[in-house]
Amino acid sequence: MITNSQIIKIKTLQRRCGLDDDTYRDILRNQAGVNSCKDLRSKRQIDSIIFYLNNLADKIDTKVKRRATDWKWEDSPEGKALMAKAEMITKRPNHPSLGQFQYIFGLWWQLRSEWKKDVEQRMETTLNHFLEHGRGGQDLRVASWQWLTDGMGQNLINVLKKRLADHKGKKTAAAK
Repeated sequence: MITNSQIIKIKTLQRRCGLDDDTYRDILRNQAGVNSCKDLRSKRQIDSIIFYLNNLADKIDTKVKRRATDWKWEDSPEGKALMAKAEMITKRPNHPSLGQFQYIFGLWWQLRSEWKKDVEQRMETTLNHFLEHGRGGQDLRVASWQWLTDGMGQNLINVLKKRLADHKGKKTAAAK
């Protein structure tokens, strides 16, 4: 006979795997020959379902983590376009170097991911909005990242590094 704690465990695994009701019931039918976890009677059936859902959840978690670590802003079409623009801008005098722009874009990508907002909007749009509204400080207030001077580029790197460190510090403090 299935216990309440086993039902809770199975339902938690269902949610963790992101299974809709039809898919979940297909798994129950294929693995144990039942339509509901409440119909599970033997220890073998219960263990089979829990084992199957645990393996599925682990595979999904591994795939998501691998995808997240493999994805880099430079690989995106927008990232490639930004770097092409940056290459043209670095040819002008008194502008940040290509390495500085790469660092700025990388930090901005991390911040946007950390903040978990505006990730659907274009990277360039959100960075320009940040700069235009003086979020990095009055000395960094420009309408576009393309207008940054060499000194402003270094200041922006420092501001973004500090914001990223502050955000990670807040996250670890909240986790304690």
